[in-house]
Amino acid sequence: MPTKDEKKDRLDSVTCTIVHELGKVGLFHYNKLTYLFEYLFIKNFAMRYTGELFVRIDHGPIVSNYKQQIIQLTKTDVLSTDISLLKRNRYVDDFKFRKILVFAGTNINNKLIKADMVYSFLLKVLDKYAHLSTTALEEVVYQTPPMVKYLEQVKAGIRQEKGKYVLKDCVKIRSDNPQIQGRKIALQHILKHPHIDYENQKKIAKEMEFLEKLRPTL
Repeated sequence: MPTKDEKKDRLDSVTCTIVHELGKVGLFHYNKLTYLFEYLFIKNFAMRYTGELFVRIDHGPIVSNYKQQIIQLTKTDVLSTDISLLKRNRYVDDFKFRKILVFAGTNINNKLIKADMVYSFLLKVLDKYAHLSTTALEEVVYQTPPMVKYLEQVKAGIRQEKGKYVLKDCVKIRSDNPQIQGRKIALQHILKHPHIDYENQKKIAKEMEFLEKLRPTL
């Protein structure tokens, strides 16, 4: 189980990798892409990565303390944005307010995702969703089961319309799915031993497949 500091570092690494790959990103896209990454990560690996729970507002879920996070990363030259505008603007709404863009800072390379498997997964999320308009991206987010469930609970009077966590309850995963459990085990190993070259491991495993035929049958 990652510590509070490890969760913060992971969220920062996701933020920085998104900015690094896209060149620049608006707050709306940053929040929604981060949400989709975390949701899809849980679905594919049966575990959380950043541990972020995401607060529900008018236009969908956002990172709980995204302003403080981006301000801190900007002050350390990891990211670059207009801090005064970020502090003054109370919403993450690209429809009505001046768009706040986040750029890479001089120290961003120090904060990128280190695990190749996680980095590659984030790239797939960005390839699929980063090009979408704010309207289209919002529609995708609202189609995810956690948001559908959240709105059903709001309609039933169980939850407040906004201000509560969207991913507080972990997305349900089929425990009997061997493929997902296999990904989880591999990822846990990689996160525990980040210095190991994952791609080289796969290459070696492929080259050594012939040994399976030589193994004595018990």
